[in-house]
Amino acid sequence: MIAWQLLAPRSTDLLGVSVALRSPKRRDYRQWSALRHKNEHLLRAREPQWPSDALTRRHYYRYLREYRLAARYALGYGFFIWSIDNDRLMGAVHLNQIRRGAAQVGTLGYWLGAEFQGHGIMREAVGLVCGFAFTELELHRLEASCMLDNVASKRVLTATGFCHEGQAKNYLQINGLWADHELSGLGREDWGL
Repeated sequence: MIAWQLLAPRSTDLLGVSVALRSPKRRDYRQWSALRHKNEHLLRAREPQWPSDALTRRHYYRYLREYRLAARYALGYGFFIWSIDNDRLMGAVHLNQIRRGAAQVGTLGYWLGAEFQGHGIMREAVGLVCGFAFTELELHRLEASCMLDNVASKRVLTATGFCHEGQAKNYLQINGLWADHELSGLGREDWGL
């Protein structure tokens, strides 16, 4: 076994006060597809361009394979956000592009259905992933970016301790167009470790 494979934690389920974060499963497809379809207009405006099969079972299974492979080698983790009281899928948080060596850093991304926004759900979910990243994965730093007009995302990052670090011109291709983004970071020292 390669040494860096040992970095992958045994369990990635995270339990909060009002949310549970779990790795996506095959059985979650219907809820995932329904939630993404219902929020398609919102999500397309904030994500890379969707492929033509974006909501199909085939695409979903490809998504699962990619995250399982990334988690196996401790390079990334996908979490679905579930309501604790009714086991309803509300969104997702992803920890991607984990880099070891001198950096010890990962990149955070997330989305939430419109009906669940404004209730502190994403703040709690991001906080759980930050705790996981700093304690279980022993990362030193997390990075996140959001489009300049995404006020809700900026609030989530600020509430979880991320600091604004600058702005990047044409940083990510969103829905087929290059978009400027605000860059934020959070170090394990800022998290109190």
